[in-house]
Amino acid sequence: MSRIISSLLMFIASVSTVLIGLYNESAKQHLGWTITVYVILALGATVLGWSDPIGKLVRRGSARKILLNASRGYLERVERHIPGIPEPVDREEAEKLAGFLGHDLSAVLVGEAGTGKSGIIKEVAERGVSGRSLVVLDARAFLDCRSIEDISLRLGIKGISLIDVLTQWGTGAVLVIDQLDSVWRAEVRQVFLNLVKACGGEGKLGIVLVMRPNEADGVLDFLRENPAISGYKILSKELPSEKAVELLGVLGIPDPPEELVGLARNLLNLSIIADLIRKGDVESVALIEGQLALWEAFRKSLIKREGNDDSLGGKVLGRAMDLALECLLDPHDTCEVGLDVAWADDRLISSRILVPSRGNRYQFWHDHFRDYLVAWYAVHIKGWSLPQIKQEIGAAKAGLVLTWVWQIENELDADRAEQFFEEAMGNG
Repeated sequence: MSRIISSLLMFIASVSTVLIGLYNESAKQHLGWTITVYVILALGATVLGWSDPIGKLVRRGSARKILLNASRGYLERVERHIPGIPEPVDREEAEKLAGFLGHDLSAVLVGEAGTGKSGIIKEVAERGVSGRSLVVLDARAFLDCRSIEDISLRLGIKGISLIDVLTQWGTGAVLVIDQLDSVWRAEVRQVFLNLVKACGGEGKLGIVLVMRPNEADGVLDFLRENPAISGYKILSKELPSEKAVELLGVLGIPDPPEELVGLARNLLNLSIIADLIRKGDVESVALIEGQLALWEAFRKSLIKREGNDDSLGGKVLGRAMDLALECLLDPHDTCEVGLDVAWADDRLISSRILVPSRGNRYQFWHDHFRDYLVAWYAVHIKGWSLPQIKQEIGAAKAGLVLTWVWQIENELDADRAEQFFEEAMGNG
């Protein structure tokens, strides 16, 4: 009944303003009367508790601004440029995703670490999607949220439903939830899925979920349970070999060996290769064979970056290993950096080894490098045995480190590595 009365009052307001306009020759005076009558009736409805149309419009507009600012802030941290390469690497996946969204379809963007999923989202944002606004949320920023309302409050949205804001977006919006795989073990995962379910099929809202392959099928099944959501999988692939060869040529390696080409097909690896070339000897970079060798070169670059002072470089490396272990042990894969950022932490942040998660929580830009650092720490600093690794790290996460431990051990002593491998297999 209250909605009917409120709607009636708004109808009267509209008719009244038209009639008033007939008796006012001045357009300016007509506009003044229009606003006055509308405000009086709207306020009357509000006082009677029937509706707050003006307040809702204001809150909705304010919430949209908050969401767009949050999206802009996140996308600014996503780097599409690779050092030494003049233009960002455009991806055909971005064009494909934009095409889906242009036809009001939703998608799950799936890819392994380093294949440039977030960069694809940024490219779509730069291209634009049929005049629709891209709302990008970094799932890692909401790790402790337990409801959709908690997400709203974390963003600073009050007095209006997040679902209302997203589904009543004037020209239509696209909700992108990036890094969803990073919260897959957390309760907030279900909160985001509930948000998708509540918004799905409403208005002109498109939905994109971004994650790694191991969780994607379950999410697609979830989306298909809701007939209003059409969920399509788009694969974020590694670069074609010929593209990797071309980009390595731009970086100064015109005839790269096959091993290096294979590494450079992964965009994160390519960024590391470019960084190593910028800091050191192109010829030595060209000789890198395999992922372990790349990590070894990158680890050594942390020390070399501090010039001839090995003690300073050692402090940076030591801090990197401490934070890598802290991240690995943390349920959300994050570590704490004090508000008064220490010198070594600042070096890791400026090198983009650490990237912001939320507040003073950070995480490693490349989680495989994090795992490698923990393995190097276990072998070279602590000399841990297999049981000790499982005890210190926990059986659930030890598997992330053991692959690198075996490879490092194999570089040092093949017989010891074989013994380690047999021990690991025997212990399951």
